[in-house]
Amino acid sequence: MCNLSKPRTRRSEINEEMVASSLPAKLQYACRYWVDHLEHSQRSVADGDAVLVFIQTHLLHWLEAMSLMRETGQCVRLLSRLQALVAPSGDAYLAFLRNANRFVLRFCSILAEAPLQVYSSALVFAPETSIFRKTFVKQVPQAVEMLSDREGDWDACRSVLEGHSDNVNAVVFSRDGQLVASASDDRTVRVWETATGTYDVNAVVFSRDGQLVASASDDETVRVWETVTGTCRSELKGHSQYVNAVVFSSDGQLVASASHDRTVRVWETATGTCRGVLDSSSPYIYHLTFSPDDQALHTDKGDIPLPASLNLTPPVEQEEQSLQLSVEDQWVLRNTQRFLWLLFKYRSYNSAVCKDMVCLRCPSGRVALLKLQ
Repeated sequence: MCNLSKPRTRRSEINEEMVASSLPAKLQYACRYWVDHLEHSQRSVADGDAVLVFIQTHLLHWLEAMSLMRETGQCVRLLSRLQALVAPSGDAYLAFLRNANRFVLRFCSILAEAPLQVYSSALVFAPETSIFRKTFVKQVPQAVEMLSDREGDWDACRSVLEGHSDNVNAVVFSRDGQLVASASDDRTVRVWETATGTYDVNAVVFSRDGQLVASASDDETVRVWETVTGTCRSELKGHSQYVNAVVFSSDGQLVASASHDRTVRVWETATGTCRGVLDSSSPYIYHLTFSPDDQALHTDKGDIPLPASLNLTPPVEQEEQSLQLSVEDQWVLRNTQRFLWLLFKYRSYNSAVCKDMVCLRCPSGRVALLKLQ
């Protein structure tokens, strides 16, 4: 899909126009709502019927498509709703769906970040005896072989919530148990959905005096909150796609927000008025700070003078040459490019590379040995 060929490709690097042309509106509708139509048919699902055949053949393709559509979080809900449709005689079907649900929960973060990792990292690290792995591992040629022992079955960990960039100091459930909030030394608070392990708030930042909090969300808005009362002071609307980053000016008078719609907007904190719209050639701005004199915005894609805009040049991918392996944070790199995402428990304190093999010393004390083709 979308002519993707490299497993390292992140969803944030894929042009929205490419997704729209590769996944027409009718296909996107089918991916999102096929379970709804099945529910409205008021028929149960039994072993051996067309639905089970479809799931056992095309589930990985569906997960890839949902990732490209930025709907990975919906997959857990849809699989859970499918389980409710299984007939009493559908034991095999129910077992497969439960395994699929565990699979998506475990690998949700990487499925959302890098669509093609569903065929590589997710299958490499899925437990040896899981029905899901047994179903699909022979259908997908593997570029990585695990030479050490793989987990036998799913453990008690339901999902790992990833997104913070520093120590997490506190977590709390909402009263109804639907949400989890986490606070980190990276100066953000993230709000997660308990059922899916995903979060809709992309960034949270305090004003310098600590009186206000601004949040950037997938619903295309920026909200400014009073920290003492928890009251939403204003809802800043104007972006046409996800808002990825938000920041206060040093005096708290302005709020800047960066969106996937390729704009950076500057708002007046007190009134919520949009003071300026700055065009950006990149939709992938995830970090914003005002310069000390509040005359420019420093971003992870370059500086943007205020009020002028800065045209950003997207990075040019280098062609792969000889095989050079290394480990960096969450990824195994091949010729300096991201190749294989590492499941949380396989992220190593130490690693060693020999020709086409990578040895990882894991936090649990186990040693994992991978061979890349």
